[in-house]
Amino acid sequence: MNATCRTNDPKALPDHQQHRAARFSSRYPLTPGVRYAVAGTAIVENVLHLLVQNDDGDARLAPAAMFETFDGSVPPGWRFSLRDHLRSLEADDPRALAVFGRRLVEASQP
Repeated sequence: MNATCRTNDPKALPDHQQHRAARFSSRYPLTPGVRYAVAGTAIVENVLHLLVQNDDGDARLAPAAMFETFDGSVPPGWRFSLRDHLRSLEADDPRALAVFGRRLVEASQP
């Protein structure tokens, strides 16, 4: 799945799409107008987030409302769960987010 960034400022999001720390958050290292490969999704504080590789090369959860024009198809191999996979993956293997970042790079290359 791919998504195009529409804003990198969490304060620009509607209240119901912001998490509690949004008023203290600085801009995300994302570029409006750029299309990002989505490696996963998570619901944090009742807000849907997308796992993307940010402009610094790190895997990062960003509110889905920061993006537009994403295709709604579920990529093959995706699984859904009611538990926190990022935390459980990180607990099982501290390199988990690095793996996500590497896969994002692979997915975004033509």
